[in-house]
Amino acid sequence: MKTKDILKLGVPLGKPMDEAFRFISAFCTGGGDKENLGVEIAAIVAAPGNFADDQLRSPLASALQVPDLYMPGKPPAPWKRWGTDTDDGALKQIEAASLLPISVAAALMPDAHVGYGLPIGGVLATENAVIPYAVGVDIACRMKMSVLDLPTG
Repeated sequence: MKTKDILKLGVPLGKPMDEAFRFISAFCTGGGDKENLGVEIAAIVAAPGNFADDQLRSPLASALQVPDLYMPGKPPAPWKRWGTDTDDGALKQIEAASLLPISVAAALMPDAHVGYGLPIGGVLATENAVIPYAVGVDIACRMKMSVLDLPTG
């Protein structure tokens, strides 16, 4: 199975995805039927609590039971976009980040595009929290401003 196939079954990226790959490896090496992988994973996603005592499935089930960071009904933190041709994926990422209970404000720079977690070119201000991985993760991606002494009109 590929990552995209596992995502379609409802397993999010991060620790749950890591555990899904560990499960797949253990399931297959333990003699499990590869044809049933999708059904097995879908069952764990649908009811992770049912697998708490299952040695093979409990790590994936536990990773899926992480409390949701989003707070239903919480108004999103205000955010501003600089630039006009922003990637739709980056917009969705900053909107999702602005819904986190610790979000205070957010911004998208003109070069914003999809990243891991936050968009590349995205900034998230938080209250009483530090998120080391709240960066877009794009090596050498940056903006540059040049000031020229030229007439504006």
